[in-house]
Amino acid sequence: MGANNLTGMLEVSTREQALRWHLQSNCFPPVSLDFIGIAEQAIANAFDGEWDTEILMPNGRTLTVLAIVEGLHLEPFLTDEPYYEDEYGDFFVGDSDEDVE
Repeated sequence: MGANNLTGMLEVSTREQALRWHLQSNCFPPVSLDFIGIAEQAIANAFDGEWDTEILMPNGRTLTVLAIVEGLHLEPFLTDEPYYEDEYGDFFVGDSDEDVE
């Protein structure tokens, strides 16, 4: 996933624009824009620490906020700090050139 591209999008556009771009261009396969409201709700709940809150999906299933954040790779939307992705697909906050022990 292009976490660095998403960080750039978050810096130069609104969160909604970045979210639309992320779901359509940064996810594979692209995620339907029907999920914008779901993603926004999951981000809001995550900011409030409500990770176990269940959200109704368009297909009638319910998923926890944690499952939605992980499934849609919404981690970069949960901080004002830049997010980076390592070679294993894991995210971390901070300078990508930092030595991680």
